[in-house]
Amino acid sequence: MRKPYDPIADEEPHIVAEYHFPNCTAYIADNYLRRLTPEQKEANRQAARRVAWRILERAAAEGRLPAANN
Repeated sequence: MRKPYDPIADEEPHIVAEYHFPNCTAYIADNYLRRLTPEQKEANRQAARRVAWRILERAAAEGRLPAANN
């Protein structure tokens, strides 16, 4: 099955970070994020927060993290 056309893949990447490893260099581009509306960006942040909390809660439940004392 043919993939749909992706205009972002054809444009020059907007490099925002560069990481050097012994055998390679990784370049991080934010072309996708630059196109998002503020509402889409906020929805992505909220989704990331929910996932992060689930990971932390599961790790604490499994005893891999100390329980928080509030």
